[in-house]
Amino acid sequence: MKITKKLIIYSCTFAIFLALTIVPVLSFAQENPNPLVTCGTVANPTPCGFTDIMTLVNKVINFILVDLVIPIAAIMFVYADFLLVT
Repeated sequence: MKITKKLIIYSCTFAIFLALTIVPVLSFAQENPNPLVTCGTVANPTPCGFTDIMTLVNKVINFILVDLVIPIAAIMFVYADFLLVT
């Protein structure tokens, strides 16, 4: 019983470590064709206005509601299933 518990702990630790080392490689943060801030940068030196700030707020809200909700829901389902099984 103790061996399987240690194996599960080591496997989970390895999986988390592997995920944390691979995810930054897959993010491609510098090569984004649709950047978060579109004004006041080196590529676009025009000053930011009110519409640019509203565009930024819209992008942040879309990122939270579209890109983050699905992985968080999947993690919550896995956690709930784990609690149900144990």
